[in-house]
Amino acid sequence: MSTAAGTLLRTAGGRALFLKRAKGAYAGSWALPAGKIEDGETPEQAARRETEEETGHLGNDPLVQIDQGDFVTFREDVEEFEPRLNDEHTEHVWAPMESPPEPLHPGVAAMLKKLNSPDGRALDAALDRREYDANSWYEVSDNPLSVVGVYQYRESSIVKGGDPNKMVGVFRPPEELSSPECIASFKLLPWTDDHPGELLGPKEQGLVPADEKGVRGVIGEKVYFMGGTLYGNIKVFSEALARKIASGKRELSCGYHCQFVAQTGVYNGEAYQYVQRNIRGNHVASVDKGRMGSDVRVLDAADCCLTFALDLKEVPAMPEKRKDEVDGTVDAETQKFITTHVGDSFNSLVGELEKKGYSKEYATKIAGKVANEKRGDSTDNATDAGNKVADKSEVKDPEGKAEGSAEDKKAKDAMDAKRSARDSVRSARDAKRSKDEMSSEEEEAEDAAECAEDSEEEKEDEKEDSNEARDRRSARDRRAGARDARKGARDRAKDRAKDARKGMDAAEVAALVRAENAKVIPAMRKEAALKHKLYDRLLPITGVFDHSEMTHEQMAAYGLKNLSLPESDDPVNSLEYALLARAQVQVTPSPGRSAQDSGDEPAWFASITKSA
Repeated sequence: MSTAAGTLLRTAGGRALFLKRAKGAYAGSWALPAGKIEDGETPEQAARRETEEETGHLGNDPLVQIDQGDFVTFREDVEEFEPRLNDEHTEHVWAPMESPPEPLHPGVAAMLKKLNSPDGRALDAALDRREYDANSWYEVSDNPLSVVGVYQYRESSIVKGGDPNKMVGVFRPPEELSSPECIASFKLLPWTDDHPGELLGPKEQGLVPADEKGVRGVIGEKVYFMGGTLYGNIKVFSEALARKIASGKRELSCGYHCQFVAQTGVYNGEAYQYVQRNIRGNHVASVDKGRMGSDVRVLDAADCCLTFALDLKEVPAMPEKRKDEVDGTVDAETQKFITTHVGDSFNSLVGELEKKGYSKEYATKIAGKVANEKRGDSTDNATDAGNKVADKSEVKDPEGKAEGSAEDKKAKDAMDAKRSARDSVRSARDAKRSKDEMSSEEEEAEDAAECAEDSEEEKEDEKEDSNEARDRRSARDRRAGARDARKGARDRAKDRAKDARKGMDAAEVAALVRAENAKVIPAMRKEAALKHKLYDRLLPITGVFDHSEMTHEQMAAYGLKNLSLPESDDPVNSLEYALLARAQVQVTPSPGRSAQDSGDEPAWFASITKSA
């Protein structure tokens, strides 16, 4: 796990900012703005914070990760500036990366050695292959999407009723990835941050609408197959996702439709039992880990890149099971153990059984039976409950469903309706979060409401032993982790705001605001008046145009362009001359000295009046 991060601030001419350390083990050596990653921070956030603290520079563009390990290095392209050093450094210098100041900090020396090597220069060139459009969204062309090969799956994930403990090889053949139908299906797919609960599509079909999940980018239309690999162009729209990618969320995973056909064979020395057929894309998601690992990489980075995997999830390693778990029994020792712990809560008993070597699935099953015993017969003592765990079985109807009374069915329907309503609330909340529509206060309130909902649901699930209950428990754990991360970010933001106000009372803050307003507001009013006046003068020439986001100078430049006149370093005065010239052409000039006699007019001014 990375413990520190820093930033290589580089100019277009290849010069970088180096700082001379004032203290520590490497005092006197030259290093980059860098420091320790604090709890709750991503490496990129730490690099930005340290750079601002040590140089006063706070950039806005996403950082590009160029090296990783215990120390993560990012790159930011900048113009040279005069840094504001804190007490951690004594000097600064902008120097060429190939001839940095000496002595260098060992970590910086190792990083620069890689960048200055042939491979490093190729990497640096590759980093610049990102193509940015007018909206600052970047696109990468010819990016690998999927590769022919054999991949491991749980049998239960591809075959109804398959063994969840059995791993099978699945062959993704070239004729499927290269088919025109497959290639077309991967064009213009939405890109999400993490997978939705289901594939994307209409809600009435049990799928997740794309607008609820939130679309962060897209696979473009330049999709093709060559040399065993499916390629395509990818484009990211979301700044939040771009930052996550730069911070290490590198792998992507495609959600898709396909058929798994039972067929044995060997491909490149690897045996398989199933073949994927009729692969049709649905979406692509940024994930922390994909099935294909780092075999397929985005072309705009090396070790800091995205990878694509044509799979919904990675297959985890399978722990070795206890013999009694494999047999579906509980041995005498565990029965005695349960008897002494039968008064524990459901979750506590699951945890204790896991410590004894049982899988979470089987431990949950045992704990669920204990809970049923405790509820089902209040006259049984704790010892009876423990002894019944191993041999009691459910009564089934002829179709294999558990029997229950009409009251049970009514209660189940009510619970299902309650859970459905709760899921709708969560979906709406997630959609609002994905669009960054919450203030800090609203986010805190929503997190508190979500925590209360999860607590209520946890109490309900203590009485239920099913795959659905276990899935809900896992989802609650993930939500709890996300809430903790958001709380950490809010706390850090409050601390920064508090630090910024430190040493200033309310009267001083108010005075500072008034002083700033006294400077800014008159200038804004003057600018608005100039824009209004110039718009009235340009209207007969240009017609109606949107000038709300233009400055006075930009409006003047727009006027010159509509008059088919050359660009100017001083568009306001150049336009004034041009408008005067038009007035002289259209109206008989008054006697006396005219504007063109001043000697300050542009060279083209006289030619306009002369030709008239």
